[in-house]
Amino acid sequence: MVEVSRAAIDPIVLPAPSASTAEGVAIPGDVPRDRRRHFACFDGYRAIAAASIVVFHVAFFSGITFRHPVAGLFLARLDVGVSLFFVISGFLLYRPFVAAHLAGRAAPGTRTFLGRRVLRIVPAYWATLFFVVYVVGVVRIASVGDAIVYFCFLQIYDNRHLGGGINQAWSLCTEVSFYLALPVYAWALRRSARRRRPAIVAEVVGVFALYAGGLVVRTLIAYNGYTKTGDCRLDWLPATMDLFALGMALAVASAWHEQGGGMPRILALLGRYPWLSWAGAGAAYAVVSTVVFTTRDIGNPFTPSQIVGREALYGIIAVLLVIPGVFGPAGRGPIRRVLQSKPFVWLGVISYGVYLTHESFIDQLIRRFGLIPGHSETVRLLLAASLASIVAATLLHLLVERPALQLKHRLG
Repeated sequence: MVEVSRAAIDPIVLPAPSASTAEGVAIPGDVPRDRRRHFACFDGYRAIAAASIVVFHVAFFSGITFRHPVAGLFLARLDVGVSLFFVISGFLLYRPFVAAHLAGRAAPGTRTFLGRRVLRIVPAYWATLFFVVYVVGVVRIASVGDAIVYFCFLQIYDNRHLGGGINQAWSLCTEVSFYLALPVYAWALRRSARRRRPAIVAEVVGVFALYAGGLVVRTLIAYNGYTKTGDCRLDWLPATMDLFALGMALAVASAWHEQGGGMPRILALLGRYPWLSWAGAGAAYAVVSTVVFTTRDIGNPFTPSQIVGREALYGIIAVLLVIPGVFGPAGRGPIRRVLQSKPFVWLGVISYGVYLTHESFIDQLIRRFGLIPGHSETVRLLLAASLASIVAATLLHLLVERPALQLKHRLG
């Protein structure tokens, strides 16, 4: 775990909140629906996360991760894109809950929240899984029981199924468990705040506990009975909660500041100078790529210290990348302009489809063109897989995702 200097983080300045806000009680007659804000950089962040995973897998299957002593170290850590996805989810999904809590409004409805989540991820996932299994046969599902596991997002709960189905969909299983847990957590926190402490204090304590708890659980798994051939427990929500908690912490700071509260100076500084935040992310990426892991570690099982160190640094990288999209002048500076540019926005919109389909295309390209896994030309494979994934993701978005999302208004 990386130690953060106490002097580097100024405490939040807490103005005196109203009694209703402090107690987290809904104001009579207040509109229960959350006032949603649009954060324009987040499609760009999704594009970056998806692209990093595509490059990660192409580098692995082409073999450059193992063949190149320097580039391999950095390419092997591009799976940080999954951590970025988790931080994004923690921020965007928790912000309506925390904004309502701090303002004393009713929380978003659980039925509506979960219904929207189902429409967002299930149709596209089921369509992709059905296609790769039963149409083109890229992936095999041996039995009805296995089909239930993969179609119901259960593969991370059994080591035998961990690498099956759509391999990278393990992260969707973790996301689904977060979706189910989030309304329960928000409800429990409200009850706690109403009885014992002001809402903002409960929120800060809560996200800190979730972050610390996630790292503690991961540490316990890593140092006690970790299975080096693949341990599904590391993908469970308790062992990844620290990443979601970082996004939730940004949501707390953002909602509190919007409602007149103070902001830690470090967040204000990084929001004002995005390059500084991204430079910090780059430095953390260099550390995890060359210090936590070295050339001799490529292709070998992780040690317990690497499991924990990678998790902590991936979280730091992801949150530093996201900060400029939450704080600071929107649309100003080259980083924000790039994130909000049309190519990045479009790639962000179809990023889910890219994430779902790209590994199947990599596998098919290697097979159809007689390429040798581990000894293929990386650039050509990357271009071909990226183009195929973008086309497939665009069709998936237009034919499946968009029609499904249009049903959201029926949920309220």
